[in-house]
Amino acid sequence: MHQRSPAMRCRLPAAGLAALMLLSARPAVAADSKDLAVKVAEVFRGKAGLYGKNILQIAYDFSDEKQLEDFKRACEGKIVDGQLELKPTGQGLSFWNVKGALFENYQSVEADVTLVSSNAEAGLLVFFSFKEGEGYGFSLNGAQGQTGRAKPGHYIRRWGTKTMGGQTFWDVNNLGTTSKPEMAAGTRYRWKVVVRQGVLQMTLNGAPLLAKQDTAYQAGYLCLCATGGSVRFDNVKIEGAIDPEWLRKALSEADTVASREKIEGLQEKGKPAVVKIPPLSAEAVPVLEKMDAGAVKAYEEGRALQFRREIDKAIDKYTAALQAVPGFAAALFRRAECRMAKGEEDQAEEDLDAAIQAAPGFFEAVKVKGDLFLYRSLFDHALILYEKALAMKPDYGGALAARAYLYLAQGDRAKAMKAIGEAARSLPDDDEIRRVQRQLKNVTDGPPWAKEKTFVKETAHYIVKTDIGEKAAAFYAAHLEAIYSMYTSRFGYRAEQPQKARAYVFETREGYLTYAELSTNDRPEASLGYYHPHYRELLIFEGLDKEQTLRVLYHEGFHQFLHQFMASPPYWFNEGVAEFFGATRIEGGRVVATGLVQEGRLRDIKAALGTKYAKSLAGILRSSERKDFYGGYVAVNYAQAWSVIHFFFGHENGRYAPMLRDYYKALRDGQSADEAYQAAFGKANLGVMEQEWQEYVRKLEPPRR
Repeated sequence: MHQRSPAMRCRLPAAGLAALMLLSARPAVAADSKDLAVKVAEVFRGKAGLYGKNILQIAYDFSDEKQLEDFKRACEGKIVDGQLELKPTGQGLSFWNVKGALFENYQSVEADVTLVSSNAEAGLLVFFSFKEGEGYGFSLNGAQGQTGRAKPGHYIRRWGTKTMGGQTFWDVNNLGTTSKPEMAAGTRYRWKVVVRQGVLQMTLNGAPLLAKQDTAYQAGYLCLCATGGSVRFDNVKIEGAIDPEWLRKALSEADTVASREKIEGLQEKGKPAVVKIPPLSAEAVPVLEKMDAGAVKAYEEGRALQFRREIDKAIDKYTAALQAVPGFAAALFRRAECRMAKGEEDQAEEDLDAAIQAAPGFFEAVKVKGDLFLYRSLFDHALILYEKALAMKPDYGGALAARAYLYLAQGDRAKAMKAIGEAARSLPDDDEIRRVQRQLKNVTDGPPWAKEKTFVKETAHYIVKTDIGEKAAAFYAAHLEAIYSMYTSRFGYRAEQPQKARAYVFETREGYLTYAELSTNDRPEASLGYYHPHYRELLIFEGLDKEQTLRVLYHEGFHQFLHQFMASPPYWFNEGVAEFFGATRIEGGRVVATGLVQEGRLRDIKAALGTKYAKSLAGILRSSERKDFYGGYVAVNYAQAWSVIHFFFGHENGRYAPMLRDYYKALRDGQSADEAYQAAFGKANLGVMEQEWQEYVRKLEPPRR
């Protein structure tokens, strides 16, 4: 395992702790320029500086709330009396990670520490890997300790994990413990921890507390911790040898954030987007005045809830309005909007049809039904509805903008730009037209990289662009070509692509989010990458955990591949196969292993089997709508979909793989999800297959560490 940097073993939770942990293979950052010193200071909200070759120093006095922006949080915390107070959740370890900064070989932390209660425990994690759950733990315990022991002791521990019976457990080794001095709640202590060249030291108020030797971990992340009760930190001084690749990424991230101010159309960072619910023609005063007062009241309450994105409550209010007035067209429309947001597409379509029947001139409902077909990639149906809405109201900006967007989704960027330009000239003040015009221009122009920062590699099936470097463009293009051959061979189908697929690989997370915002008006903060079917673009950002970056590339690459042959594949199939291919290993431009066991997915499906959270095998195979997959227990749905695909390809050397290929072929040939199910699985003994699948899953083992 590469000890210089834990990048290959640090996969952080989706909660956001991986936000800035990014990878670059370029030379180390030189530390002898004033310009660099200024840039380093701009990366952190605390007082930061770079000294010597790569020694980073950061100081926090918590005099400013903005200093909290430097921490990735896994528990509650706030500034109290000029100190950072961490409030743990439950009895588990709660922590704040310092900026995702990656240190190696040397780490020093000094802080004023106050235990708010006698059962509190202050902690530091040093050289910690979130992927493996390993690193060094340093602790100061209160007089009672979180377990109620009289003398719990202060300690240095080596944290790790071990696997037994398919389950992963903590493996904790005490390297040193001392019961003195006892810590008094409410008293401030000066605590210092140093890890350097295998020597681990703790001092308290300047006096030696513990010193041990251990060389298991040489690089990782730093966290401030609290367990059992609230802990306050103040005058925190952090020093360590910063990983040069992490620093390069962090500096680039800071440059991207600074450049946002120069880009038109971006929301102020950290400020929520303004949600507008424009009035409807069916909400005209004369129409509502004739309505039952109770129905109108319920409708208005539903609108307020929808504005606050309390979708389920809004649906209840709209339903109450419709119970009073069944033909309440505006309520049907708004409920359809809410149902679309939940992925309940069929129910939304029923509501829209009812709204149009109740109010034949309801052009907004006609347009939104077109949006529903556009979302399903049924472009001809969508275009008919947009034209119908425009026949009702020729100056309807929403339909003009949607029609231009549809042209882009069909792959005709020139026609899209011409259509939105004409719409903007005829309706220059229409907000929807201006928004879509900006988005289409941004998609046409691509990421806002300077020419000298744009690197392109074109292959047989892909055009890969990146702002990382020429070698990175070639690297990711080679991996996409290699996994492409696996996509085709697994299903025994090859076809000419209508055009080469586009993939953008961003150097930083902020660059990725900024382009997503420019092209979609949204910042997918919780994502690591995505494929946009209407733009036909694959977007990822390069992380410090390069294995994870490649998993995302292979996963999203399958969505892009599949979209060539089917517009709206069933979600379980699309995501399950993407997860299967995500766990692929490529060496020397060739696939050497695919369908490797994903530990997290395996853990989730094993825990779900036999419970209400898991669907039957038949239930998975028959599901097709978005709500079937993204409603309910999403993590379990992903795990089940992955495990079913793994079963088809892996059980008894692929005994059932031909069924999956038949299912793929039926979908590719244009059959519906139900028709494809009948063609592939209609004659199968699903009761027997259910038992075999569950047994197969129970016998799967996570990869050895």
